[in-house]
Order: sequence, then structure tokens, then C-alpha cells
Amino acid sequence: MTDEQINEIIGQEIGWHYVDGWHHEDGRKGLPDFCNNHKAMLKAENWLMRIDELSWDEYYCSFEKSLCCSTERQRAENFLKVIGKWKE
Repeated sequence: MTDEQINEIIGQEIGWHYVDGWHHEDGRKGLPDFCNNHKAMLKAENWLMRIDELSWDEYYCSFEKSLCCSTERQRAENFLKVIGKWKE
């Protein structure tokens, strides 16, 4: 999957919608780059932790290395795998 595809799917999961550009339900505009931006990926991870504790546990345990040693791209890929949206 491309970074753009990953970003769009994560964005849709955590409240972003595309209508003449990307908008968040809280009023923010412009889809974050989850694959390359640490703060954006942290927000997605926090969303997962709040929504589903079991999915968070699966996500956290899915890393061969420590979560803190993984790239944002690796974290975004694992996020999609845990929520069942990853495509080879």
C-alpha cells in the first residue's frame, strides 16, 4: 500500500472525511501524514487505545522491536493490520 492509501484509511477510521478536501469532525482541515508524522500517528494510536483496549493490546504486541523503535510507516502498517484494513 502507498503512504497515501494508508493515510486515507487511517484518517477515515479516526474521524476524517473527504468532501472538497479532507475535514475532521472536530473542524480541522487537511489529512495528516500518519506514515511520516510522529504526532499524527500518536493521535491514531490514542484513538485506538480509547476505542478498543483489546485491539490496542494486539497492536502494541505486534511489534518485533519496541514500539518506540519503529518508524511511523511501520506503526501505520501495524495499525491497519490490527483493524483488518491492511491490503498486500
